Amino acid sequence: MLKLDYELARYLIDGATILATGGGGDPELGLELLMRDIDRGLQLCICDPAETSGLTCSAYICGPMPKPGEKDLHISDDVIKIVLEYLRSIRGIVPTELGGYNTAIAIHISSILGVPTLDCDQVGRAAPELIHTTYYLNGVCPWPSLVVTPRGDVLEIKKCVNIFSYEDIVRNISEKHGGVLVLDSFINSVEVSSIAVKRTLSMSIEVGKIVNTSKEPIRDLIRRFGGFLVFRGIVDDVNLEVKHGFLQGRVTYRGIGEFYGHNLEILVKNENIAAFRDGKPVVLPPDLICVLDENYKGLTNNRVERGLKVWVIAFKAPEIWRTEKGLELFGPRHFGLDIDYVPVEELIR
Repeated sequence: MLKLDYELARYLIDGATILATGGGGDPELGLELLMRDIDRGLQLCICDPAETSGLTCSAYICGPMPKPGEKDLHISDDVIKIVLEYLRSIRGIVPTELGGYNTAIAIHISSILGVPTLDCDQVGRAAPELIHTTYYLNGVCPWPSLVVTPRGDVLEIKKCVNIFSYEDIVRNISEKHGGVLVLDSFINSVEVSSIAVKRTLSMSIEVGKIVNTSKEPIRDLIRRFGGFLVFRGIVDDVNLEVKHGFLQGRVTYRGIGEFYGHNLEILVKNENIAAFRDGKPVVLPPDLICVLDENYKGLTNNRVERGLKVWVIAFKAPEIWRTEKGLELFGPRHFGLDIDYVPVEELIR
């Protein structure tokens, strides 16, 4: 079992923000949350799913990503206290995804309950829709669930006809209230071990350590995790707006250095979905498109501004997303692209 201190908490948030591919919530809020928990003397413990037994659940924020420059939703301690009585039998919390705030909120709730956060998540990155979960790929439904509004309303969803109905219901409530806290996927830790993407919090910490301590972070990230340098450039244009509960649109970059004279376009649906260099696909979903600023910090899409210098690197998606069933949910055609999936390692080659 790993206990987070100030340094490890910073590494985790920095790494999770990079792996969140432009989404996953505000890392400043997430780090502030964890630092405050440490100051209060709470134990922020991370363990392998096999190290615990009993009922687990996922805790996360679902909401429209803020427009560029706007702040993320903040769930107050008073609202979180309302849901704790529902979690008395919980023995571990599973982050639903990687991200600067969504990973932190799972750890925060775990620390208040006095139970560990499990070293895994349901995606292996951040994802825009509630259907993008390895639990669902393995036949596990997220309901029954609790949806908590920022003012403290607690709504119970007992059953849905399918995962798409669940997405619609939660998303509509979220749009109405500007975001909600969701508690779902109540399953035993034994099941978690077989269906979640494992060791993703450990990976986030390692990514965060590299970008904070390495003399050549981009090189070392690529070498350590088998990544690919996609682009080095400057943000040229930002065309993003909130539609149907998602921050959507595109960001374009003009190349510098070895990429001078080239351009890159990234399609966004909360997260970075697909990248086209000089009009040709270079990274397609579900593979990870990670944009880092000049300080090697992950750049969330509501903070992208014209003139920023960035690195764009890519990583392979977890293998489960590259299966036929995974690509039905998370491949290019799911996002309206008339393109068959090609792995990033082949596109780059």
